[in-house]
Amino acid sequence: MKGQKISFGIRLKKEIVEKIDKIIKEIYQLKTTRSELIEAVIEAFFSSHFDSIEKSKEFIITKRKRESNK
Repeated sequence: MKGQKISFGIRLKKEIVEKIDKIIKEIYQLKTTRSELIEAVIEAFFSSHFDSIEKSKEFIITKRKRESNK
């Protein structure tokens, strides 16, 4: 992806980082980083054919429900 990039920090649950690291190890031939993988996932999300605002709301509501049931 060409163009200006903006850096910002994020915090992720340990379980998510472990899953990201597992993917990176399994696609070692691409020599990717966490940042590149996360950027690719976010880019795929926003270029999908669904309404990203509504889908984001759905994800947040589901996440909060899961967390409140723990």
